[in-house]
Amino acid sequence: MIIGVQKGGTTALFHTLMQHKLLQGGYNKELHFFSDDRIDHLNDLSRYRAHFKLPAFTASNTVFMDATPRYSASPLYLERIRDYQPKMKLIFVIRDPAKRAYSHWSMNHRRSPQTSQHFVETLSFEQAILENFERMAQGASSSLYTNYIERGMYLTTIKSILERFPEEQLLILQNNEIKTWSDETSKRIQDFLGVPYAPLKSIVRNTNPNPSIPPAEIMTRLQAFYAPHNKALFEHLQMEPNWS
Repeated sequence: MIIGVQKGGTTALFHTLMQHKLLQGGYNKELHFFSDDRIDHLNDLSRYRAHFKLPAFTASNTVFMDATPRYSASPLYLERIRDYQPKMKLIFVIRDPAKRAYSHWSMNHRRSPQTSQHFVETLSFEQAILENFERMAQGASSSLYTNYIERGMYLTTIKSILERFPEEQLLILQNNEIKTWSDETSKRIQDFLGVPYAPLKSIVRNTNPNPSIPPAEIMTRLQAFYAPHNKALFEHLQMEPNWS
């Protein structure tokens, strides 16, 4: 499972990996099975498995992929995955959290209230972030749609994952590794997934049709907030930042 982070490059990663003949996705990239509270997750697995096509030529060693970034947003979702398959392999992609927050807001903000079935953000980026900071200061939680800041606190998420899965089942990638796709990155991922190496062409997805520049002042505040979190993150991971 590619479990995050939202707006981190998971779509590009999923479609790039789908070129491998032994990697198979579901009918949709994001299945949201384990993040859907309406489902009896342990007793309705046939509904989940029905998302995956099984053509006659499917090899017996095919690896099936679900790329739903929301899965990493809640310990409950992670526990549902663990209960389903404790040996599940997980990929978590990290991106500069301030830029990720802006991309998250932009996705919500550019939706049309008339046509979208998803949450539509009516606040400006500055207002949305200031309200998010205020909720955090009050100890209140944000919704999965407006937790712009919390989603970028990656070390908290990684520790939550590792409380439920062993370290060897988690692969952490930085988004520039997907943007600047290399044979080395490709081989590392395929080795992790246990499939024989095959060269894969990078597929770029989800470019913003209306790119804009975030307000410098609020981005500076976000970067200052994230600085100690990022420092702790990379010390924990024992790697250098390679994100954008």
